[in-house]
Amino acid sequence: MGLILARYVPGDEVGLNDLYDTITGRRRDAAKYAWEWLDLPDGPAEIWTAKEEQSGELVGHTGYLPLKLSYFGSPILLGKTENCMMHPRYRGTGAYFPLEQRVTEEKLGDRFAMLMTTSAVGAAGKVRSKLGYQLLDHWMLWVRFLSARGARAYVERIWERHGPQSRIGTLAGGLLARLAPLTTGYAHVVAGRRSRVGVQRFTSLDGLTAELDAFWERNKGEFGITVWRSSSYLQWRVFDNPYFDNVIYAAQECDKLVGYAVVQPEKGQGRDSRAVSIADIVAERGDPALTSSILRAVLVDLVTRGIDEVRVATLRTSPRLGSALTRAGFVKLQVPSLMGLRARGRRAVGGDPVVIRQRLAGLERARNPASWYFTSLFNEGVAW
Repeated sequence: MGLILARYVPGDEVGLNDLYDTITGRRRDAAKYAWEWLDLPDGPAEIWTAKEEQSGELVGHTGYLPLKLSYFGSPILLGKTENCMMHPRYRGTGAYFPLEQRVTEEKLGDRFAMLMTTSAVGAAGKVRSKLGYQLLDHWMLWVRFLSARGARAYVERIWERHGPQSRIGTLAGGLLARLAPLTTGYAHVVAGRRSRVGVQRFTSLDGLTAELDAFWERNKGEFGITVWRSSSYLQWRVFDNPYFDNVIYAAQECDKLVGYAVVQPEKGQGRDSRAVSIADIVAERGDPALTSSILRAVLVDLVTRGIDEVRVATLRTSPRLGSALTRAGFVKLQVPSLMGLRARGRRAVGGDPVVIRQRLAGLERARNPASWYFTSLFNEGVAW
């Protein structure tokens, strides 16, 4: 059965969303598709489809989301693979690899300086390896519990996901719940202390755009390799995002914006625990001490809002952000790994590999994970 490779044309989103639903079980509407793939700050994504020659049915897709980066202060464009998929009836036929290989080698031109996959596991990891991608690092999840209830709910979720309830799981949950107020219950202890910086909570960029752009202009070279944080990008990623009701905590020092944190709710929590993720956190000059101070001020506010658990995802090798998280009382908490256990037939929590492929010369420092300032802005930014 012959397949035709073609660039996206208007109307393909119907077949793409149907294919996405078939593979993931998630129904995505046209507005969500347009936000992620068509209406991006740096132009539409590279969207390539495979259609059956005879029926015209859309049965495959490989795509690259454009993400502008600062490479030590200079702008470059990253192509981030997402939603690479083939209809289930083609599984085991080897039909997908030639599709992505042809797009990667022949169709992208010089648009992207680098390609990235943020979760190179399973078939995706094998495909990227064959195409010359190299391991950058693995994701690492940092957690801060603001209540014993949050700690217990975290362990219960781990055990529900990775194995049946057991005596050891119950013991681990009880122990962690008791330790949480001592090891990570910071906010209850210091809620009355005055922070080095003040934070203000924003649900839009109204009144903040000019300050954000001035902050980024001063600091775009301070974070090594990272997302280009213009106000137009933040508007799209944070407040135009149809999946989350995000907020920004802006940090002021002497009436000057010195950093901010993007906080998003965690979906699908269940039970009684309330969790949020800090999707991004930056501070003037990338200073870990100031970053930690901003984090602490945000945590104090989150406690007043009844939040039990705060998460931050970054690379395993992340010296500056890791230092700031440690100062703010976050811990690397991956229960199955800490206990030396593996879920039967499943991966341990977190730790997905991030792989890159350099397409332009002169980007050698990108191979060092310590050169990157990596937050959840590198993720797809969707949730179900």
